[in-house]
Amino acid sequence: MRLKTNKIVVPRQSQRTSKDREVKYGDLDPTSRYLSGETITGSIQKYRFWWRYLKLCLELEEEKILVKGQRIRVSRRFYRDWDLDEVWDRSFDKWWRSHRHLFVEEQIRVLSESEDLDSEYVYLKIPRSRREIDIVRELKPQLKSRLKERSIQYPFSTKPVPLIRLHIQYNCLVMSINGKSGIEIMNWCNGKYGNISGVIQKKNDEMGVPIEAVFNGDPQSVYRVISKGRDTLISTSKGNFP
Repeated sequence: MRLKTNKIVVPRQSQRTSKDREVKYGDLDPTSRYLSGETITGSIQKYRFWWRYLKLCLELEEEKILVKGQRIRVSRRFYRDWDLDEVWDRSFDKWWRSHRHLFVEEQIRVLSESEDLDSEYVYLKIPRSRREIDIVRELKPQLKSRLKERSIQYPFSTKPVPLIRLHIQYNCLVMSINGKSGIEIMNWCNGKYGNISGVIQKKNDEMGVPIEAVFNGDPQSVYRVISKGRDTLISTSKGNFP
């Protein structure tokens, strides 16, 4: 069996995008929650991988491939607003453009004088003559006791997972499903991720010389990553993503 839709995602060795933005593999960039004047409920990189794992789930479901002895069944109820046919057919960027509203926080706006007050909102009186930097500093203590606990429609798990772990895990899964051996997967990962800062592990060779690798010569470590990846697939199909 070879996957037809889902492919490995080769990491950028330069850590630069086509728009000369830095690709951060070690940690998720918290500033990426702010896009085009809007604030989204989580990191755009992590939503991209949620979508990617979900797309893999859909292909495994379609092809009836077992994961840990069970068939993957994607929850249509949980993902009813994601338009799963479009997840299957489109790139993430195209899908995101028509579905980003699912992940956007309600925006702050200026009220007109004719609008009625609503108890679900906090109203502030800000003198126009004040400096922006001072207003922002004073806002936090003013809002602290007035805001309610956030309710996010598509939250991530409470335990943060580094982007690089999801990245390696995904590629290991795809290669394993496509029939690659543990040694082949280990060598591919060591070659593709070895030059990325903050990813590699260090050990010594027989002569005591430091060498660097994602997997330190043990195929069993590859299978452990694949096993965790299968757990991620099962939880993703139900609507829970790390």
